[in-house]
Amino acid sequence: MHQLTIYQPKEPWNKNKLVGQRLPLKLQQIWAIRIRLELFHKIGDLALFNLAIDRCSGQLILATVLESWYLTSDSFGAKPAL
Repeated sequence: MHQLTIYQPKEPWNKNKLVGQRLPLKLQQIWAIRIRLELFHKIGDLALFNLAIDRCSGQLILATVLESWYLTSDSFGAKPAL
């Protein structure tokens, strides 16, 4: 016959842990990320990072220009036409 298993409640994974929305990046952290992306020649990633930062700060015009440049450019080293 089958034995009955007694239910033992498990402790939640997030008990006594801070969960939820994270703090926004500080200006020093933003520039550190930008510099590292430039040093490693990750131009496409840098453009996307700048796009995300610009969208968050409300500069939608620059973000739109960067987005259209990133989606239409063949080479990532080319400068956007403003």
